[in-house]
Amino acid sequence: MERLVFNFSGIYENEEYEWEKEGEVWNLTELQGTDGYLDPETEEYLREKVSEKRRDFLLPKIRILDNGNYHYMSKLLLETVDQPVFLIVFDHHTDMQPPALLPVLSCGSWILDSVKQLNHILGVCIIGPPEEAIQTVRETVVSESTVQISFISEEALSSHRAAEELETILRQLNPGNSVYVSFDKDVLSESVTDTNWDQGILEQQQMKELMAICIKKHKLEGLDLCGEPGRDSTESQRRISSKINQEIIRIVQDSLSS
Repeated sequence: MERLVFNFSGIYENEEYEWEKEGEVWNLTELQGTDGYLDPETEEYLREKVSEKRRDFLLPKIRILDNGNYHYMSKLLLETVDQPVFLIVFDHHTDMQPPALLPVLSCGSWILDSVKQLNHILGVCIIGPPEEAIQTVRETVVSESTVQISFISEEALSSHRAAEELETILRQLNPGNSVYVSFDKDVLSESVTDTNWDQGILEQQQMKELMAICIKKHKLEGLDLCGEPGRDSTESQRRISSKINQEIIRIVQDSLSS
């Protein structure tokens, strides 16, 4: 399955990521202003290059985005979608926090920026943040949004209500609507894999169940994966993280091929 790997931190240069190297690895390690926050000039450069790849049919629907500091790339990739999509995000964080300083695109604000700026997003479902974090954004940015934003909390994952809640949310879509999935592995339990952010409680079996529901009745327009471990990770951590990448992609492979 064709995939594009965004190599910001250099982690994919390690031998444990041999599977990822079978796709196209885009070396972005020399770029400045990318770690967590995206410098406006760098943002324009990346936007232009991503659009170029799309025009040249070099932008596959599977994208692997390095660690969670670069999750904002999902926003730039969503900009290339030319049809309405429902955005499903697996993440231990809401990623709807406005930057504290300058109004720049960041890993913590990219969903908020997307719903404000991209008219083709039909709605959003964020799976995995704790209820306390959800309440914080509900009281501020969600109440002002013109796009329907739904949450499936960490508590819903714990009580095994998540599958039912996700199916209820997706039933509101028209059968012809596509979904776009952005998956940050920090939603997963530390017993499954390690990332460079604080993590949630999602286990592998529940992950498989929820991913299958995402594509059961709707075409998958794109899949972004991030959440690699940090630069000081061990060989074992990197190897496990690569296996999770492969497992998630296997679940959706048939949907993307059809």
